[in-house]
Amino acid sequence: MSEDCQSIQVDGKVYDISILRQIYTDVDAVRIIVPVYIFNDESFHIFRACIESIKKYTQINHEIWVVDNNSPPKFSSLLTQFEGINLVINHTEPINPHKQISGGNRKWKNWIRSIIGNLRNPSQLKDGSYANAIGLELACRVIDEETKLLFTMHSDTLILKAGWLSYLKSKMTERIRGVACLKDKIRVNALHISGLLFDYTLFKELKMDFLPNIRQSLSPDIPEYDVGDLITIRLLEHSYEVFTCKNTYNKPSLVESIPARNPLRELHSDRCFDDESDIFYIHMGRGTLKAKGTYHQVGKTYPKQWINFAERFVL
Repeated sequence: MSEDCQSIQVDGKVYDISILRQIYTDVDAVRIIVPVYIFNDESFHIFRACIESIKKYTQINHEIWVVDNNSPPKFSSLLTQFEGINLVINHTEPINPHKQISGGNRKWKNWIRSIIGNLRNPSQLKDGSYANAIGLELACRVIDEETKLLFTMHSDTLILKAGWLSYLKSKMTERIRGVACLKDKIRVNALHISGLLFDYTLFKELKMDFLPNIRQSLSPDIPEYDVGDLITIRLLEHSYEVFTCKNTYNKPSLVESIPARNPLRELHSDRCFDDESDIFYIHMGRGTLKAKGTYHQVGKTYPKQWINFAERFVL
């Protein structure tokens, strides 16, 4: 395994990274990008299940790029033991410099915070969306710049069916240059970054990036968007089209089509269907917060149930 150390500037901040590369392919291989922050055993096993499911069910030419977003050394070292992945270890905490403080005189409060910020110990867990964006941006700095297709995904996802990536690719046409497992319901209704395949040859040409602008109090004429939403915005601005798979997030009634004996019926998650009505991709949602123990809602799937499902039915 080769190792390369670099310092890369993203959004005005320098990130020190180590690149450990095992897999070398050509530009036709889909680059699968998985940013992750691992801080306890549950978060590790959620991630492990994700990576093992990709390996098991991905048959076409691809490269898996994992971006470790400054996890504690104990867990970063575990990632180096995975075979068949390219690993980017980010040694710099990804903190959103634009994060606004709500209420009162925002400009004054943010100036105060900028002065005393170094006296505190900020954590990316305060804004995981921004940290995810940094992970994706770092990956784009190190993959082959001639890459044709990029697939971004969250670590709290599972692949369930062989041929899944070929299916997503089949939805790409001359006009459709973005295909996602699900679509957001708020802000600009963008293709969701938790499972998004798009034409990477347009990334620089259309001035795309993954950085969010939410909660920055920008001009009313500028729409607020989250991590990865700009991909959809730029595609539509330039008269390209996008495609969203059938899924239970955008159409909850699809749960009723899942047979009663199928364990996926009761696994509360975003379930994505192919044209044969098979579920090929699932997304737990809020995986980091659930693993941390700070997210509690009735009727949701939590890490232990997720990991148990993966071990019994997926891996």
